[in-house]
Amino acid sequence: MIGGSGRVVGPVIVIAVTLTVLIAGCGPSPATPSLGPSPTGSLAPPATAEGPSPSAVASGAAVQVDAALLAFVPAAVDGVPLTFDPGTSATIAADPSVAPDAASLAVALAIVPGASAADDLAVVSVVRLRDPAKDETWFRDWRDTYDQAACSPAGGLVGNAEAEIGGGTVYIGSCAGGVRTYHTRLAAAGIDYVQPSAVKNGITAQWEICRRAEQSGVTCVPHSPYFGPGYLATLHILAAKQKEVALERFFCDLGHMPYGASVPVENGWVQIPDVPGLGPDPDEELMRFRV
Repeated sequence: MIGGSGRVVGPVIVIAVTLTVLIAGCGPSPATPSLGPSPTGSLAPPATAEGPSPSAVASGAAVQVDAALLAFVPAAVDGVPLTFDPGTSATIAADPSVAPDAASLAVALAIVPGASAADDLAVVSVVRLRDPAKDETWFRDWRDTYDQAACSPAGGLVGNAEAEIGGGTVYIGSCAGGVRTYHTRLAAAGIDYVQPSAVKNGITAQWEICRRAEQSGVTCVPHSPYFGPGYLATLHILAAKQKEVALERFFCDLGHMPYGASVPVENGWVQIPDVPGLGPDPDEELMRFRV
């Protein structure tokens, strides 16, 4: 399943922060600890506890770069937007030592405006594991190895802690140079539904988020408290999705409902418009308010 917690890094008060979210998935073996960022924002060299198994390498399993994984962590860290880093994501995905353990991954950066990457940033890595059955001993080894890699260019690891944040356990590493690492692992039952918004994401990105989420076993139920174009866009996405879900609607009646006559909800059902574009023009009743 996919999940994450953006409450982890709180106010950005350290030189750099790295958050890794491990995600249970289908297939063989979890992500290697080679994703740790250095204080400059570049990723530290791979530092795995052991090399890939011959059988895993022989399987030819590829690691997918999946930006849709970032839909399951908040879009910003302390108000600073997270930006998907396709280059770094692709570099890590191409590392043969990662393939036995990671099914897919995405890396994003949040750099405070006006600051250099070395001064104030957060790096978020979301990794879907091939094997969700790895136990706590494995996860502890993963964190320890990751932290050694992340802290090596920042003066070394000086301490560890754990805290309950957002209802989950977060493991925190402290580097001598002020860098913090935050790790959380989410079980397969942690998230069953996601609710992205077509108005916030745009129809193409919304469709991609729903498609990738449902490939991963998570049900996408678009957030749609809308009565105008966002309502029409959501209808088309719902009609195209593989999983059938309900249309979210405000439980209220408006004096003037856009598309209330042309695309009405009747007895709990709605007919998807088949005219070009999103659908019909706004109802004529509303056109009397034109300026």
